[in-house]
Amino acid sequence: MPLFDLNKIAKQVQKSAGDIAKTVSDTAGKVGEMKQEDMAKAAKKAVQAGQTAFNSAVAKSKEAAAKIEQQAVRKRETDQEADHPCSEGEITLSANGALQIIYYLMSADGQVAGEEEAEFELIGRELDPGFAEYRDSIIEKCSSAVQDAADKDEYYDIIHDQVSDIIKAANIKSDSGIRGKLLLWDLYAVAYSDNSYSEEERRLIRMICRALQIDQAVALEMEQTLRTMRAIENEEKWLKTTNRQYATVEARMNELADRKQAIMQGIQMLIAD
Repeated sequence: MPLFDLNKIAKQVQKSAGDIAKTVSDTAGKVGEMKQEDMAKAAKKAVQAGQTAFNSAVAKSKEAAAKIEQQAVRKRETDQEADHPCSEGEITLSANGALQIIYYLMSADGQVAGEEEAEFELIGRELDPGFAEYRDSIIEKCSSAVQDAADKDEYYDIIHDQVSDIIKAANIKSDSGIRGKLLLWDLYAVAYSDNSYSEEERRLIRMICRALQIDQAVALEMEQTLRTMRAIENEEKWLKTTNRQYATVEARMNELADRKQAIMQGIQMLIAD
C-alpha cells in the first residue's frame, strides 16, 4: 500500500479549483442584471471566495504532507528494525556496550546535559569499577559516529543503527554481563536526569525494549517508578531550603527516605526476575 494517495490529493485540489470556477461563473451570469457598483462588490466577493477555496486546498495539502512524513518515519523505523533482528532468549551486554548505548541515548536529542553526564559517571562506576579507563574512548566513539550527520533525521538514524549493532553483537542467555532490564532502568535514570525526556530519547528506548525483548508492562512500570523517584528527590531538595521547623522537616525526610528504599527494593526484584 502506498504511503499516500496522490489521486486523492489531486482530486481535493481539483475540487477546490472547480469551486472557484463555479463561483466566478455564477457571478458572471448575473453581470447583466447588476449596476456597476454591484458588479464591483460581486467581483470582490468572487475573489474572496476564490481565495478562501485556494487557502483550503493549500491547508489540505499541508495536512496530507504532514501525514506522509509521519508514515515515512514509521516505515523507516520498521525497516531499520527488520535489518537488525535479534535472537530469541535474554540478551546480556558487556559494561562497555551498555555504557555506549547509554551515551547514545544521552546524545539522541542533539545535546548532552550536565545532569546526564553526572548520571552517566555514576552508572559507569556502578557497572564497572574500571570504567574510568575507557570512559573517554566511549564518548569519542559515540561523538565521532554522528558528527557527519547531514540533518536531524540522519543523526537519529545513525544512533539507531549504532545501538542496534551493539545489541546484535551481544551475548544470548549469558550468566554474566548487564541484563536488559538493568540497562533499561539506567536508561530511564539518564533520560529523566535533566527533567527533559525528549521524543528522540523516547523513540530510542522503545526500540531498545523491542530489541532486548523486554515486556512493555515492565518498561511502563520502570518509567512510572523513575518518575516517582524524581518527584521524591525534588521534594527532598525543596525541604532542604524550606523554613519549616526542623522536627517537621526531619520527619518528612525520613518518610521520603523510607519510600525510596522500598521503591529500590521493588526495582531490584523486578530486574532480577
